[in-house]
Amino acid sequence: MNINFIETLACISKIIDMINPKLNLHHVRTAFIAWQLANAADFTPAQCRKTLLAGLLHDTGGLNEEARLQPLAFDDTEHNDHAAIGGELLASVPLLSPLSDIVRYHHTRWDHGRGAWINGKKVPEESHIIYLADRIDVLIAGDNKQQLLQAKEKISATILNGGNSLFKPEYISAFHKFFHVDGSWQRLQSTDFNDYIKEIPRIHNDYISLHNFRDIAAMLAFHIDGFSQHGVQYSLATGRISGYLARALGIAPTQCLKIETGGFLHNLSQLSRAIPGDGEEGLSPAWATLSPITEIQDIASWCQALDKKDTHSISRLEVRILRAGVFITSLLQDITTQTEFFARMAQTGEIAPELAYIVQNHHRAIMQIYQDSVRERRRLVERINRLAPR
Repeated sequence: MNINFIETLACISKIIDMINPKLNLHHVRTAFIAWQLANAADFTPAQCRKTLLAGLLHDTGGLNEEARLQPLAFDDTEHNDHAAIGGELLASVPLLSPLSDIVRYHHTRWDHGRGAWINGKKVPEESHIIYLADRIDVLIAGDNKQQLLQAKEKISATILNGGNSLFKPEYISAFHKFFHVDGSWQRLQSTDFNDYIKEIPRIHNDYISLHNFRDIAAMLAFHIDGFSQHGVQYSLATGRISGYLARALGIAPTQCLKIETGGFLHNLSQLSRAIPGDGEEGLSPAWATLSPITEIQDIASWCQALDKKDTHSISRLEVRILRAGVFITSLLQDITTQTEFFARMAQTGEIAPELAYIVQNHHRAIMQIYQDSVRERRRLVERINRLAPR
């Protein structure tokens, strides 16, 4: 099974921009501008690719609404710990780890060349391009889209004034090169997410496996839990326990991966609380946003059936497994001993009989999965806390 890489990251970027209307299109438009600047600056195809992918996730370290809204001021006076946190999150996903330093340093000012290095480490050129693209998008978002063509001279002057202090001079030249092309400003007037995606040509190695998507979903689960009341380990543990139960039942490996991914994402709608109503085909806005991703329809239908009591929903084995994963994770957040676990399991009717039997016979492994998930998330939180400014 092959899943489109750009489409996946673009959909995720759109979801994490849903937490506030002011963030609408920020990731995808910044990525689009950065990709255009990278081309204008004669980056290699590999550099252009990394610039685009990192641009789609550059603010992924903004773990709450305040952290996401602060960088929308052009002066950029905040501490930008979200950039360091984003780098840490991407480093935890093998497929995305090559992008981690780009995101980590994407708020680095050029500062007359002093920004080329930080603490003895060279700042990636892609970081400087994304910083410029990010500031351009902040200026664009600050103007009425209908008046962008009238505002372009003011925006250009602001960018030019940042030359050598904020931005690397070569990339100011790339800005002039791209934005003097006929139609470049008109394209940025669009408020349609798909207009930016379709402008980006397909790139080398543009497909990922379901394993890769599962790993990205585990990272997104950390965002989801930041907007819920269940604790930072909740979605990670739910996914891993659900995947374990599926494997114990002898379900096909591909389906087990999808169930585990469903556990990571089952609370996805927490990220679209600011958007009322349903999306396509009755999906919540967040799930509708993921719908272009191959195979997500099954996962979405299982997760949205978790709260339903109708016969059709209950009859689906994947839904029963996910319900068991959610229940067990919630239970383990309140108890610490096997005796308590058995007592509570004996009293519940929440878990289907075939799954209750597996839980009874595999309780030690299940409790270990939960404890490992807690430790993993605590280590991540500790690393993030060390990154935050004092």
